[in-house]
Amino acid sequence: MVRFQAEGEPVTSACCLSCALTYGRQTHKSVRIISVTDHDNGGEITADRASFVAGSNISPCIHAMTHTGEEKEQYAVEWDRCLPSILAFSSPQAAEAFRARHGGRVRSLRELMEQRITKGATEE
Repeated sequence: MVRFQAEGEPVTSACCLSCALTYGRQTHKSVRIISVTDHDNGGEITADRASFVAGSNISPCIHAMTHTGEEKEQYAVEWDRCLPSILAFSSPQAAEAFRARHGGRVRSLRELMEQRITKGATEE
């Protein structure tokens, strides 16, 4: 879980950092990330002290990847606001250990915030 505040709004929660950043992008509001949940132990940590792994093969809040249309035919979901996954860790070492097992890229909050406007979170 992520606690964040969008410009002009009260502090609120989202399921993950990708969802919070997508909210800011879609509403054209700056978003301040207050705290995140450590993927390893479920504890709350201050976002600016966390290390993140973006784009791993683990996505804890993935939604149904098919959708049934009006014609009762199923369609694959091509986009989800929670993808790519961005998981928080209390240390760079924990993030790197996770990345070695599950892929993705280790990022700081600053890097993720800079990338959210023009690029996907996993791009260089």
